[in-house]
Amino acid sequence: MSNETRDRIVKPYLPELDGIVPGFGRFTPCPWGLGPEVRGEKQHWMGDWAKTSFGHFGQSGALMLLNTDEGVGVVATGTEPFGQWAVKLWPEWTSAARALALRS
Repeated sequence: MSNETRDRIVKPYLPELDGIVPGFGRFTPCPWGLGPEVRGEKQHWMGDWAKTSFGHFGQSGALMLLNTDEGVGVVATGTEPFGQWAVKLWPEWTSAARALALRS
C-alpha cells in the first residue's frame, strides 16, 4: 500500500462527529478514518498513544494499533471474547507496549 493510500484511510472523516466506541463509551468528538478508529483526543483503549495513532478491535478480543509517524504497532489475538477484562487491561497494556517499542 502506498503512503498516499494509507494516509487517505486514516485521515479523520468528519473529525468533529460525536460517536461511541463499544465498551468504552461516548466521545465528543470521536474521529474515525475510512475503517480504522483514529485516537485523536480520546482517552480509552489506545492508552497514551499519539493522537495520530489508529487501530481497530473486535468482539473476538483481537486488536491492531499503529502509529506510522513513530514506526510502532501492536497486534494481539486471544481466546477470550471482548469484555470488561479488555476495557480494564488494554489502556495500560497498549501504553506499556508503546513505551517498550520506543525504547528499542
